[in-house]
Amino acid sequence: MLELELVLKGQVQRVGYRHSLYSYITENHSGVVGFVQNQADGSVLLKVYGGLEDLKKIRSYAHDGVENAYVRESEENLRPVDKSEVVFKEFAIFSE
Repeated sequence: MLELELVLKGQVQRVGYRHSLYSYITENHSGVVGFVQNQADGSVLLKVYGGLEDLKKIRSYAHDGVENAYVRESEENLRPVDKSEVVFKEFAIFSE
């Protein structure tokens, strides 16, 4: 299992970004868990756990698939994790 953490900057708040990611992930990647959360600095944090192919597609969607959003830059960290490290049972939207 892999953990993908993205911090996405640009026009990513107040455009339905988190809800669009939630819908995309829950409808297309049922085995993926984690969360998406607005940050105080205007960025969005996306942390997801799953297989490599799922995470590649989610990364692509996070950068280019959300209508009305514009990702100017992102910070990315991908690392292997043991399933015992993953505390999430589903994908969720968290508040700031």
